[in-house]
Amino acid sequence: MDHAHIRAYFLAIVTTLLTVLAVFMFRPFLVTVGLAAVFAVIFTPLHARLKKARFPDALAALATILIGAICIVVPLSFLGTQLFSEAQDVYGTLSDPGSAARIQGALSSAGRSIGRSVPGSQAYIDSLSTNLSAYVRQGLSWSLGHAGAIFSGTLGFLLQLFIFIMTLYYFLKEGPRVARAIERFSPLAPSETEALTSRLKQTISSVVKGTFFIALIQGALTAVGFLIFGIPNAVLWGAIAVIGALIPSIGTALVLVPGVLYLLFIGHTGTAIGLAIYGFVGVGTVDNFLRPYLMAGTARIHPLLVLLSVLGGIAFFGAGGLFLGPLVVSLLLGLLSIYTPAKAGA
Repeated sequence: MDHAHIRAYFLAIVTTLLTVLAVFMFRPFLVTVGLAAVFAVIFTPLHARLKKARFPDALAALATILIGAICIVVPLSFLGTQLFSEAQDVYGTLSDPGSAARIQGALSSAGRSIGRSVPGSQAYIDSLSTNLSAYVRQGLSWSLGHAGAIFSGTLGFLLQLFIFIMTLYYFLKEGPRVARAIERFSPLAPSETEALTSRLKQTISSVVKGTFFIALIQGALTAVGFLIFGIPNAVLWGAIAVIGALIPSIGTALVLVPGVLYLLFIGHTGTAIGLAIYGFVGVGTVDNFLRPYLMAGTARIHPLLVLLSVLGGIAFFGAGGLFLGPLVVSLLLGLLSIYTPAKAGA
């Protein structure tokens, strides 16, 4: 074996070992870096406008992060506080024996009405009414307990936040240099690397604009509707409506239908009809009007695939999987789209 082969094998072995070592070293921060890359793409238009206004690169990146923090952190802080408070109120209400009895009585009455038309349904609804309060209390208790655990890890959170801000800053400031480095080290052809990068950017835009932004709007409209029509804990149900809006073919009906039934049970028939009309016209049609506008020029991913990638991403990456899950699936689809033509031409 000549010297050239020995040198090549040595470099390959050492490079592989150091790469594995680096991955284990950086593993605690990989999700944070991935999220920083996602938000760098989201904030790129704002950063570009600041640079066009003759801001220096460093100042434009800092201003972008500051504006983004004000627009995201402040509303989320208010929303998180309100959600925690309302979840505690719901838990307290369901823990009260009188409230639980009223809920069970309303469901039993509904079961008797439905049972006249649907044989066998009354027994199922009676069973549901007996266990519903316990199920909801368990779910809220789990949520409140885990929320406390999240906020208790202050030191780790601050470290991750610092790394996120620093990574986001350098991604914004040195975005073109990062893109050139990816192209230089990519084993794909330059055109394929560019197409894959473009697809990932479009996916971020698609997931944020076409999925989460619309879901947030529908959740906010649901909360406003609940406030208008007198349903308690409107912010909590609006947050649940955001989750429902991500589920294909179900959407905000996950919250609106129980809201209408609640108003019917307490005897507010006119208000229930008003909420049903508001939900169908004001909330349900938002998707039809906004989606074509927001999704223009973005990568279209089937809603079911988005849902599965979001849930799978959260299960694997934690909260960061909300964005990283769809990106992983989009990267896979992009590589398959490159592989398929290459295989066909072989």
